[in-house]
Amino acid sequence: MVAREEARECENDEGTSTRAGSKGKHRIWDPILPFSTKGFGLGLGASQGTLCHLEFTPGSSSSASAGQREEAMDVARSATRGGSVLRKFGRLLPWGSQRGGSRHASSGRRETLETSGGARTGLQKLVASTPSFRTRVRPEDEFQYSGDSNVKFGFPYSNAYWEEEFGCSAEKVVELLEPFMIEERASKFSKIIENRIFDIVPVVEGLFDLGNVAAVCRTVEGLGIGSLHVITGDGTYKQSARTTQGSHKWLRTQYWESTTECLTAAKENGYSIVVTDLEAAVSLDEIDWTQKTLLLFGNELAGVSEEAKKLADKRVIIPMHGFVESFNISVAAAMALKHACDAREGATGKRGDLTPEQQKVLRSVYYAKHVGSRSNDILHDLLGRERKALRGKTA
Repeated sequence: MVAREEARECENDEGTSTRAGSKGKHRIWDPILPFSTKGFGLGLGASQGTLCHLEFTPGSSSSASAGQREEAMDVARSATRGGSVLRKFGRLLPWGSQRGGSRHASSGRRETLETSGGARTGLQKLVASTPSFRTRVRPEDEFQYSGDSNVKFGFPYSNAYWEEEFGCSAEKVVELLEPFMIEERASKFSKIIENRIFDIVPVVEGLFDLGNVAAVCRTVEGLGIGSLHVITGDGTYKQSARTTQGSHKWLRTQYWESTTECLTAAKENGYSIVVTDLEAAVSLDEIDWTQKTLLLFGNELAGVSEEAKKLADKRVIIPMHGFVESFNISVAAAMALKHACDAREGATGKRGDLTPEQQKVLRSVYYAKHVGSRSNDILHDLLGRERKALRGKTA
């Protein structure tokens, strides 16, 4: 900060600055942001104090005041660090003015969505529009494909999607997008895909704190599990500064309005239902994690519902050795899922459960998600060129 202030004081009319102890001149470079701070502008809306957009125009002069410029820089630094923009400018971000904003007050700690789509739709909209939940990631920047909507449990992706949308196979998609992947990244993808698990399905029921939903997302993806199911509550949620850190992009998230509907569908697909319960007598060690298993976690206050207990095949408890009576939901999920994945790997000798064909399909989906929304244009363009060249040869 001191060095940056010194640089500002030394700034000359040509947009260059001299730092203490340096021999030459150079443009002002922020120690955090990966670009010059010269010309970083703040755009304000018609209503005073409404932050509408930030724009960086290299080499141009900013019409914003010094205070506005500094505030804009603070927002950008917060996003670059992975922090929440909401923490910096919560008071200046009215939800209604944001892209895809939902209709709830920004000042309240508890948010209720009044939507005709019900609690499930409300939660989906809230997750999609909350800056604190999707830090640095906008839905329109992502590759939008979450699998076959008819497949609720198990591996949701198929080659049919690529055939219908682009007229090619998953292998062709990988071939076309691989040049956009650096070698180290592609190697990491291979290991992740090989270890992906879809036979262990975590389910959270009626969570109130969005921070806990975000924390469970990060845990699930970090352990190599490919999907997360969310049973919505009454549509009332508490905002949180915690984020998924981008983990939601790699997960297939399925929303349910009814516990009975979710667990019944899981049983129909061959899954054993295991719920966490403080009154249970079965330990995690007694569960056969090599089988298809749904593991359900209840909400922060009441735990699992009576519906879940009735439909459960087994009820398990995480041992407590202190004075506290329960773990935080995100901590309980991390402990139980880590145990389940490790036990499965120990019994089967491998972590993942996908066939070679499924791994090829998953690689194509993950490559497209990595490249982002431009994957559509890239694929259409490259495939169009290939087909045009082929027609030229046959003509």
